[in-house]
Amino acid sequence: MLKKVQKLNSYKIDYKGINLISLSQIYVFELSLNRFDRSKFIDLLKIFSLDSYLKALFSISFNKKTKPSRIEYLFVNDIYNYSMINTLRTVEASFPKPYIEVICDKRIKKAKSNNLFNYWNFFLICQNYFRVFMLLVRNFKIVRALSREFNINVNLIFLNLLESAFIISCVEKMFRDNQKLKKVILNSDVHKVSRTINLIAQKFNIKTYVLQHGSTVLEYGYLPVSANKMLTWGSLSSKWFEERGVNKKKLQVTGTPKTDLIHKYPIEKVSEKKVSNILVVLNPIGESKVEEFIRLIYNAKLIPNYKITFKLHPGSVDNNNLVYKYFDKSEIKVCKHESIHDLIFNGDLVITTTSTVGNEAIAFHKPLIKIDILKTDSKMEYEQFDCCFNIDDASELNSLIKNTSKLHSKIKNYKNFIEKYFYKLDGKSTKRIIKLITA
Repeated sequence: MLKKVQKLNSYKIDYKGINLISLSQIYVFELSLNRFDRSKFIDLLKIFSLDSYLKALFSISFNKKTKPSRIEYLFVNDIYNYSMINTLRTVEASFPKPYIEVICDKRIKKAKSNNLFNYWNFFLICQNYFRVFMLLVRNFKIVRALSREFNINVNLIFLNLLESAFIISCVEKMFRDNQKLKKVILNSDVHKVSRTINLIAQKFNIKTYVLQHGSTVLEYGYLPVSANKMLTWGSLSSKWFEERGVNKKKLQVTGTPKTDLIHKYPIEKVSEKKVSNILVVLNPIGESKVEEFIRLIYNAKLIPNYKITFKLHPGSVDNNNLVYKYFDKSEIKVCKHESIHDLIFNGDLVITTTSTVGNEAIAFHKPLIKIDILKTDSKMEYEQFDCCFNIDDASELNSLIKNTSKLHSKIKNYKNFIEKYFYKLDGKSTKRIIKLITA
């Protein structure tokens, strides 16, 4: 995966000092990995790079005109993912200085939010569209080479690269209206809007800080790091970045606001409790793989001996239809935006695929089972510390859950993992982040 990320970023089409191809990184990988469901309207919009335009259309009714300001701090929530949103807004809630929050989706607006797509200027957009279109035509050989490298329709890549003209126009206008900005705080610097904001901010000598948003597994979701600082969860995450070529000076261990409330839960660290409540966590691994995961859970014949809660991914499409294809609504509970910490705490066991939730399950000292659906060489850090069971067979899953002693046998390895992965579960990660940013 790392070589693929490096290969993508080796293709260059420069516009105003920005490599347009690098802005399409997430799109190219998600499309090449078949992460989009062509039967769903929202995914079709993303495939044809129309979702930003639709969001911009909805922003017209945002009921809030953007005004020039003298504020120095900008928070960016550009991804419709409640886990990422809540992490950044935890920092915002304690931030001691005036700030602006920029969003890209009307569904997550709040009082202090400015919609990025309200920073539009007709003439600026037309100018950028014309220039980018002509630039892409002149460099069509590069676009075609990229499409062949990742086995993607060349017209789809062209449309996505052209969409960047619209994003760049809005971001440029935003910085023109907020000329006193000194620091930008983001959840990512690889998604298109985040990367555009990050790169343009640095052209204005504005420092950028990225909060690590999840487990460091898939390189295309984190690399390359172009921000001034990447604030990591712990020494393991920093090591992961360093091993993949990120300058050590860019990395700062702070812990994550995700875990700031964990220390308030009365966590039992030694008991071998018989399993009654099972939390099953779904992840955006592609619809066919999600169904394979659910089918394995179903074939394990856990109903009616156990109560099962399915937790849908907060930033992905709902998989209710797949869950209910195998389970009756009366048999299980399905939720999406409920507190993951409450769900883990109230459960006796967590079952997932490749997920950040696995780390949090360990922080709560809950047994963890990882269903090996993806069959990749990439391993979660907790696998390297022998903190979970890897299962790919339904009958094996059933037998393991019944064996209380064996199921809890790996908890003895949790302490070492927690110390290296989470830095400190002291409830002060947010304070450390704010202190670093405002210094």
